[in-house]
Amino acid sequence: YKNGKYDEALDTWQRVLEADATYPLALEQVGKIKYKQENYRAAMNDFYLSNNKEQYGKAYDELRKNFFSDNFEIYSISLILAVVIIVTLIAVAFRAAKKFTHQMFFEKEVKWYSAKLTLVAVFHPIQFCEIVKRNRKKLHILPWFVFPLLTFLVRMFQIYLINFSLADKRVTDVNILLELAIIFLPFFTFCISNYAFTTIMGGEAKFTELLTAMCYALVPYIVITPFLTGLSYLFNVGDKGIFIAISVLTLLWTVTLILLAVGHLNQYSGKKFLLVVLLTLVGVIIIWAVVLLFFALASQVVLSLKEFARELRFVLKEI
Repeated sequence: YKNGKYDEALDTWQRVLEADATYPLALEQVGKIKYKQENYRAAMNDFYLSNNKEQYGKAYDELRKNFFSDNFEIYSISLILAVVIIVTLIAVAFRAAKKFTHQMFFEKEVKWYSAKLTLVAVFHPIQFCEIVKRNRKKLHILPWFVFPLLTFLVRMFQIYLINFSLADKRVTDVNILLELAIIFLPFFTFCISNYAFTTIMGGEAKFTELLTAMCYALVPYIVITPFLTGLSYLFNVGDKGIFIAISVLTLLWTVTLILLAVGHLNQYSGKKFLLVVLLTLVGVIIIWAVVLLFFALASQVVLSLKEFARELRFVLKEI
């Protein structure tokens, strides 16, 4: 390999893979040889199997450069059109949200209420809170299920389809139950904890209002994440900082909408708002601790019952 005899080196490592097709070192070396031979797509496959994101990124970068150089005009036009379309859609959505806000304040009957309220929540969060309070009888339970479920589906979409060099985990390492817990537990425990403390501290929000506002706050993550997943193929390992920054900003947008809802629905401001948020986080930790303790005790009870059943069977056999 060091002397440039790539075919001979490839034959050697291929024999190793015949003995163990999952040997990471052999897969990595085969990938490096194919990279030197400018067989970048095949090299990417070997680096993927060996879980080497850095080398995968290098091979992908070469493939990306070749694609851009061969299709520069098409790529440039497509990029400009994509930016124009996105900016236009955002402008149209913003104007529509303003119109829907006026409708919900002054019209008794509004068609497609939940869909229109989605745009209002994203672009006019303060007015959204006022609408939720004024029209609490019009709130539907459907968003309580739809938005958390869409959040989970979008997360799974990202895990399975994101550029491997930017992925935070391999598809083979995904635990669906764990992903469900990561999304649903913080969301619902925060809602329960916050409602408990705001009730004690003179908050005006009802549980249904708070839950509705938190569900609508998930919309930026639901909308942006699929686009970001597609855009991940324009980034690479060297651009990971930009990709992470966009992802963090998306999460911050969602968190900001949740905090705005907590403050405005309860008519909190200043120190009281900060105190409620802090107490809510403490409450979340307490809830998690209690749940973990319950499962630990439950598992001990189950083990004890199994042991008792085993001893009982042994005694009955002796008799």
